[in-house]
Amino acid sequence: VEYGMPEAVPHLLIPALGKNPNPDALGFSLELIEHAMLACGQVSEVNGSRQLYLSANPILALAEAPRAGTRYQPKVARLRFLLGAIETRAGNLAEAAGLLQLATKGEPNLETWSLLMQVQRQLGDVPGALGSLARQVELSREKANYAAEAEALISTFELEQQAGQAQAAATALDRALKLALQGRQSARTPVEQSRAERTLARVLELFGNRAGAVRALSRAVETGRADSGQFTSSVLESSRMALTAGDLNAGRVAVREAKSGGVAPEDEVYLGTWLRIIERQKH
Repeated sequence: VEYGMPEAVPHLLIPALGKNPNPDALGFSLELIEHAMLACGQVSEVNGSRQLYLSANPILALAEAPRAGTRYQPKVARLRFLLGAIETRAGNLAEAAGLLQLATKGEPNLETWSLLMQVQRQLGDVPGALGSLARQVELSREKANYAAEAEALISTFELEQQAGQAQAAATALDRALKLALQGRQSARTPVEQSRAERTLARVLELFGNRAGAVRALSRAVETGRADSGQFTSSVLESSRMALTAGDLNAGRVAVREAKSGGVAPEDEVYLGTWLRIIERQKH
């Protein structure tokens, strides 16, 4: 991996493991393959990632053999998630969906269900996306993760509305509002507060309360200053809302916030582009 040849890792490991590997050695081998997959993902090397995964199949087969039980399921699922994420970034959505569906069977976490839902949505698989969202809601509820559950319900609202299911959409949005408010009340850290305010802003926007949404986003930006990820997400959302509403002043404020807050150049590109779109609409 360190020498820039991550796809070679399985070929080195397979002979060393043999047919009846030591459990610790097998676990360590899976971790090395994950490290190699991450290295491929960092340079968006799709073909290399696929080759790595295919070459690792004998090791995955050992990890999934009946005698191994469920010990290695999370590690194998993680590899499939990583390749699914790489395929998603490359626009290979059908391949990504298959990998992510397999990953949810081994490790059904929020991250995997969320990415699978996004892929299914892009593929036009509304029933599949709604099913993935239902699992996100269940997992979020189990963990009392109000923000994650509210975000899943926002997407549920959008998909139900798209499918013409007005009552189901309204129910999802009502529930999302309650959870967004709960999330704001229970938030303790600046990261939690910023995410909660941003989620509330989106719900209020969907209810048509743009003034309330703008205020919530303003709070999200302020509380997010302590964390670059939250700050960037909040400024981007402010810019997106300004574009949707055709609000030139709000678009300019978002750009100024980005410049003063140190938003990454690649994210500033989006903000500048959206601002130019609004300016053209106004002239």
